[in-house]
Amino acid sequence: MALTARHPGADLRILVPGKFAWYCVPEQVAQREVPVLDGCTMVSTDATYVYEQFFADFGPLNLACVTKHCRRMFSLLEQGTTVVHYCGDHPHKRANAAFLACCVCVCVLKQTAEEAFAPFLGCDPPLHPFRDAGFGVCTFQCLVLDCVRGVAKACALKHYDYAQFDVDAYETLEKLEEGDLAWIVPGKFAAFSTPTEERRELRPGVFTLAVEQYAALFKRLNITCVVRFNKKLYDRAIFQKAGIRHVDLWYEDGSNPSEAILQRFLALCEQEAGGVAVHCKAGLGRTGTNIGAYMMKHFGYSARECIGWMRICRPGSVIGPQQQFLVEAEDRLWREGAVFRQQRANWPEQPLPSHKPPLYEPPAYLPSGSLVGVNRARAAAQVAARRAKVNRRPTG
Repeated sequence: MALTARHPGADLRILVPGKFAWYCVPEQVAQREVPVLDGCTMVSTDATYVYEQFFADFGPLNLACVTKHCRRMFSLLEQGTTVVHYCGDHPHKRANAAFLACCVCVCVLKQTAEEAFAPFLGCDPPLHPFRDAGFGVCTFQCLVLDCVRGVAKACALKHYDYAQFDVDAYETLEKLEEGDLAWIVPGKFAAFSTPTEERRELRPGVFTLAVEQYAALFKRLNITCVVRFNKKLYDRAIFQKAGIRHVDLWYEDGSNPSEAILQRFLALCEQEAGGVAVHCKAGLGRTGTNIGAYMMKHFGYSARECIGWMRICRPGSVIGPQQQFLVEAEDRLWREGAVFRQQRANWPEQPLPSHKPPLYEPPAYLPSGSLVGVNRARAAAQVAARRAKVNRRPTG
């Protein structure tokens, strides 16, 4: 029997007939009751996954949320009933719920980004676009579709696999006291905020990492180079003494790199065999801009896919005019990447180390059986140790 909306003002979108739907109901209904549709399993994420905003930004939800939701939906979809992801009609909740639903279609049901988003075409009102973490007027709209395409691109390039991703490691490393670090391209690029000469006390007895602790962490993660885009707040010799290359490429906070700085960054990353840890002051704007340029040149991401994906990995990445800078550089970087590979016959299409970075071991989370051919043996792998969850980095 075909599903129909049962609540006045509701919007029902069939994502996969007989299997998966999205249902947006008035906010007062969503807060008061579960808007049940007959014979369906109703799921809401409005209160489960909450975006931690910097200023006026409200999404997209981060990679831990995406992964947890995909795993939950895998289990529910295997049970054979129609699963309905419902949400309130607040524009922010609506956009994030649609984003998560599309991620399930891409990651779990193996649809393309366009197939996943097709049911949302013609939404009235349209899904609210995401914005940057800056405090000024929004000058660039990051669409829900941009983020879904970013996830699809990362899956296609094996930069992300919801069946392998270590949520515990992600949620640990993103904390200030654990490094405030996130992999953008596992094994190749990690983004983090600047270390400082003096450790900062976050709360009684809890401090940011010392530079020596970062060096030890990077050794475990097979990070062999650190790039600094901000003013010097620590002694680079500490990394160098640990055998980690350190490169200074300072330019003004909030601005775009000069051509000389951009090309130097690209060249050094092309030459670096291990992972590259990149930071500016907060590890968001300048950091994301330069990593995004490499992703376009060598992995074929579009600028919008880059921005969407980086914000999912590290919320707040790429700010203000840096967004348009990446869009305008897109075609040129694609061409430069093609020429680069033509001139180097042995250059791999995806120049990533073959190993998985430490702290990204496959967790055990999936039930027996397979909805879309997920490797059961891999899904059953056990993680021996779980790391303590601590507070996220503050905004700023």
